[in-house]
Amino acid sequence: MKTEQSLRLGTIGGQAVLEGIMMKSKNRYAVAMRTPDGTIQTKVFPFVSLSERYPLLSLPVLRGAANFFQMLMLGHITLQISSEAILSEADTPKSKFELWLENVFGEKLSEALTVLSYFLAVFLSIALFMFLPAYLIKGLERVLSLELGLWKNLFEGVVRLGILIAYLLLISMIPDMKRTFEYHGAEHKVILCYEAEEQLTPRNAQKHKRFHPRCGTSFIFVMILTGMIFYSLPWFTWDNILVRTLTKVLLFPLIAGLGYEFIRFAGKHPGNHIVSYLSLPGLWIQRITTKEPSLEQLEISIAAIQGVISQEEHTNKTIF
Repeated sequence: MKTEQSLRLGTIGGQAVLEGIMMKSKNRYAVAMRTPDGTIQTKVFPFVSLSERYPLLSLPVLRGAANFFQMLMLGHITLQISSEAILSEADTPKSKFELWLENVFGEKLSEALTVLSYFLAVFLSIALFMFLPAYLIKGLERVLSLELGLWKNLFEGVVRLGILIAYLLLISMIPDMKRTFEYHGAEHKVILCYEAEEQLTPRNAQKHKRFHPRCGTSFIFVMILTGMIFYSLPWFTWDNILVRTLTKVLLFPLIAGLGYEFIRFAGKHPGNHIVSYLSLPGLWIQRITTKEPSLEQLEISIAAIQGVISQEEHTNKTIF
């Protein structure tokens, strides 16, 4: 028989936004931020998952791919909410470049910038994590006149992981990103406090670890490990790096779906020893992407989770 605590596992997910926290349950999400006068502003929005709209997408693996892309969109929406709130509070004059952009694009400026940012993000992700590792390994073979065979897939995964860690370390040096990572830690602590059925107070949340097995950082690491195995299959050719990269892009939803299933299982079975050991590398990387939050940041995280749990207390539904 399931305990009350087990029904809470995996029911709430979230992410850090600019100077705030987003929390999501089955049917809604909330964004909480602190205003200049010191009060906390919480905005709550309805949410309908793709798997609810299209039952086919509730099947294993398919639900992971659908959830991955939906969370990317939700992440963009919530970041836009927080950035607009911050910009509306900042009383700074617009630069000549900003005025020129508004003159050229008019009311469509926001849409144009969104499309451009998505294009650049997708291009850089493919270039850094799909094309570059394969190009480096193939180049290493040519330079050393070696035939690495199946080892190429392992080395490619190691290079991809190295690029990820280097990227995270670099951005963690940016003051604004460090503060965002503190909010990330606050999100994890409050979710763990909620799942432990403790009263949601900053002091109670502060006692918990800042690492969570369902974190998106762990998800990325799991996808890299899955890719080491999956990309060794024969249809991922090494004869042409561009073709190999294109094949990875086309089959990326499958990798995302498989990675999601592991993260979902890990979040629902925290006491499973095998899952705990397999989750360790992802938790180690969270030492970079999360920092210890202040009590004020934990207070904001609590406001966000309180915006979504009043009707979701006992919903046995995994959220990622």
